[in-house]
Amino acid sequence: MTDETSPSKDLLGVAVEHATDRIPHAEKTATAGDVLATLIGARFEYANEIAVLDDSKLVGLLPIEQLLDALEDARIDGLMDADPPVVAPGDDQERVAWKMARHGESGIAVVDDQGALVGLIPPNRMLAVLLEEHDTNIARIAGYLSGTRRARDAAEEDVAHRLWHRLPWLLIGLAGAMGSAGLMGAFDRQLEDKVLIAFFVPAVAYLADAVGAHDL
Repeated sequence: MTDETSPSKDLLGVAVEHATDRIPHAEKTATAGDVLATLIGARFEYANEIAVLDDSKLVGLLPIEQLLDALEDARIDGLMDADPPVVAPGDDQERVAWKMARHGESGIAVVDDQGALVGLIPPNRMLAVLLEEHDTNIARIAGYLSGTRRARDAAEEDVAHRLWHRLPWLLIGLAGAMGSAGLMGAFDRQLEDKVLIAFFVPAVAYLADAVGAHDL
């Protein structure tokens, strides 16, 4: 786990790297008044949800606003969401973000195979994940293999810089096309004898482009 408020690029990948255990928690038999008393003067990294536990196992989540609206003698297990969305420590970060968004939760719990609470993932970390994944996907669609910052800069630079960056590759492509045309010209007699061979050229070009786009 990390205690940073935003995910580090070195840690982006799985759910556990975004979780924090600096959260309020309470036993399911506690009352709303007892839980509120434990919150006073305490500092948490994420306090929008109270993790309700039963011997370290997560049994529910209680939104802080619902706790503040409850009577002091109300039991926590009667107020909590007894079936909150949870993820495993090794779940992919993008799936975790989408699961949080689909369930409309402000946070999502990470639990291990035994059901023990590992931590909660704050929404700001998952927002950063969605933005990072979005930028990465856009960069791949645009054909960039390097970082998303370079892709964004390339998309926003002026015409002169775009020409400077692209002209060498355009010239290389032109030279390759001319070389291919010369190579095809060397087999003009064979093409005249079997015209059907010429129809395979667009198919080969398409397959090469499709393979290259898949690898991005």
